[in-house]
Amino acid sequence: MIALLIFRASAGSEDGRPRSLADNGQLVFVARFVDGSEGVFLFDGVESPSVPFKRGSCNNDDNFDIADPVFLLSYLYIGGETPTCIEACDVNGDGLLDCADAVYQLRHFFLGTPPPPAPYPDCGLAAEDADCLSSSCSAP
Repeated sequence: MIALLIFRASAGSEDGRPRSLADNGQLVFVARFVDGSEGVFLFDGVESPSVPFKRGSCNNDDNFDIADPVFLLSYLYIGGETPTCIEACDVNGDGLLDCADAVYQLRHFFLGTPPPPAPYPDCGLAAEDADCLSSSCSAP
């Protein structure tokens, strides 16, 4: 029985970003079983969809609020739920997913620093190689 399903980076991922789609189009994930063992699974033939998203809505609720950096930090540091759209969590738009994204968002909230880069505040399409399987946006 699977206790936890975790999307992981492909073995050849050069930029270190968490990825659920490998560069060759394979879906990559790790299944952690009830007995503590793990297995890596690859599925061929998965194309990276072009999904509309809103930068900063990391928890996929279509809001830009304090819950988003909390969700991201939980994912990064304590094994919280995997975001359905990694691209939305890249708040500062630098192509990396790290604590700098949560800090960027918190600084914007509390210090009035510049907002995230597009697509924000409206939805927009992710790049073809983006890690965005689904989002709360219904149209670009």
